[in-house]
Amino acid sequence: MKQHTHVTFVSDYLSIYTGGPLIMASIFEGLVKRYNYDITMVAGLVDESFLEKFENIFNIVDLKIFQPGKLPHQQPGKIPSFLLKARNTILSSNSDILHFNSHTPNLIPYSISVKKPVVCTIFHLEDLSVVSGFLSKYFLPISQDILEVNTICTLIHVTSKYTAEQVAKRRIFSRKRIVVIPCGIDLSKYLTVRKRPDPGTFLMIGRLEPRKHYEYVILATKLARRYRKDIKLYIVGDGPLRPALEQKIRDENLEDTVKLLGNVSDQEKLELLARAEALIHLGYPEGFSLVVTEALATGTPVIAYDLPPINEIIQNRIHGVLIGKDNVIQLANALVHFNSEDYSESVLRARAMHYDLNKVVNVFHQMYSILLRENQS
Repeated sequence: MKQHTHVTFVSDYLSIYTGGPLIMASIFEGLVKRYNYDITMVAGLVDESFLEKFENIFNIVDLKIFQPGKLPHQQPGKIPSFLLKARNTILSSNSDILHFNSHTPNLIPYSISVKKPVVCTIFHLEDLSVVSGFLSKYFLPISQDILEVNTICTLIHVTSKYTAEQVAKRRIFSRKRIVVIPCGIDLSKYLTVRKRPDPGTFLMIGRLEPRKHYEYVILATKLARRYRKDIKLYIVGDGPLRPALEQKIRDENLEDTVKLLGNVSDQEKLELLARAEALIHLGYPEGFSLVVTEALATGTPVIAYDLPPINEIIQNRIHGVLIGKDNVIQLANALVHFNSEDYSESVLRARAMHYDLNKVVNVFHQMYSILLRENQS
């Protein structure tokens, strides 16, 4: 392998507040610092938060296709322009490896023919039940369940065993090159946090969007308050659902109990995790969850749906409480009876050690090295 391996990574959107791009950026940052990789990141939209954090580490190309304030899948009319412009950009690049990020970018390999390794990441497969709009529901089975899972690439990278199984079921062609590499976090930021939970304090962290199911937590909190008066719920993050959630909180007279904090700094997030009895995570569908592993690394147990891939990380009554999907009564019951003293801080932190970012960076380097050697033989 030559001294500097150049990877071009293509995503529809780059933001530090969106899980997938942040996960990949953290891995690429490790490859730059440890193995002298050159990374070019191409996206249909790059927000200022991402530029501020990574512009001195990566070559970032903002195609300026998508409008701010809406996710790319909410702007289907702009997708053809993104696919064409991204294709032309990568064909003019001098890359050793092309790496595409789900979902729309994974369609680009159909329109190119290159003699270099092509990797496609699929974090999760969307569920029709959480997709809105006639066009989205009509085209999703075609674009995702047929085109994306059968995309023309050297290797498909997924972050969980469950996603690997789902992709394999739908693939018409070879099922051999599906590689599971879970996400990783910089454990040094979290393992040193001193846990000091405030009784009744619960936390949610994530983009304010429908598939995170914040409305169920608000309802469960209202029910739980009848039996446990000390409950407080803090929600970190921003997104299109914020006005609706603010209204929901007012309608349920929970202004003193449920607080929307918006985006916070890393230090503020650590302090909130340290104070929380538990993190509540109800994202579905989900490819992985950085925030779940971050919570475990601070010694904070997790309340989550008993669904893959989160139940690949959380063992019920060991690392937290797993409840039935959309079951508000079970969630309220978990809040009423939750006691952080029932969970071993050392066991929680030990579980997080499986998701060390340093290990993930090393595995990615090994994967890329193997692909390059195969390509040269």
